[in-house]
Amino acid sequence: MEIIIHPYQGIEIPGKGRISFGMTRKRVRSFFSEQPIEPLMIETNTIPKDVYYDVSLHLSYTDSELLKSIEIAPSLDPVFQGQHLLRTPYQQIETWFKEVDQNLQIEEDEGFTSHQFGIGLWAPNAEENPLDYIAESVFIFARDYYKK
Repeated sequence: MEIIIHPYQGIEIPGKGRISFGMTRKRVRSFFSEQPIEPLMIETNTIPKDVYYDVSLHLSYTDSELLKSIEIAPSLDPVFQGQHLLRTPYQQIETWFKEVDQNLQIEEDEGFTSHQFGIGLWAPNAEENPLDYIAESVFIFARDYYKK
């Protein structure tokens, strides 16, 4: 299923609508028929999260339960500006992002983050198989995600 990424806004799920950053947890949950799994929290990580394994989405919320980030797994097809981020080899996607974001933050053995577009790709094994390796997930985040 294609998921359209709207930078710093959220995602669009065809047939369901838009899930936007800042939306309440209750409202986000209304988009899905199944109940999410709430991962157990440990003392060092108390961020409220919902995981929808059936649709391969991990959602994180602020302390006041407003949506602040979304992680998308490869069973979905996240699309940004016509680029199929988890269907196209990682190196091609990284090269494309370097062209559209001059300040792309590349993290060795992890992937990259585009603060210009609020998108990151997690690709921990890209160096091992650079020609056809597909990133393992796409992470999109609200504009204030990295602010303290």
